[in-house]
Amino acid sequence: MRRCYLGAELAAVGVAIGCVVLYGWSREWPELRHRVVFFVITAECATLIGPWRVGPFTRWDLAQVMYTALYAVLIVLHGGYLWKRTSPSG
Repeated sequence: MRRCYLGAELAAVGVAIGCVVLYGWSREWPELRHRVVFFVITAECATLIGPWRVGPFTRWDLAQVMYTALYAVLIVLHGGYLWKRTSPSG
């Protein structure tokens, strides 16, 4: 089961990194959704380096901490984006 999950994770990260490389050639300024994808890919790569190295089932607590940190960063990004977009009503 571990090998199956690892293969699926590696394939998904490979496709995601390929998409980021292709987007890099477009020379467009990255929007919020592009930054979010970058953070998700970074977190997945960090999960592969950390918990997956010893085993996804033995170090799931570490993976949960990493995913919690990812979601906290995404909440801050979206909150900052919404804060910047809203204008004061007056």
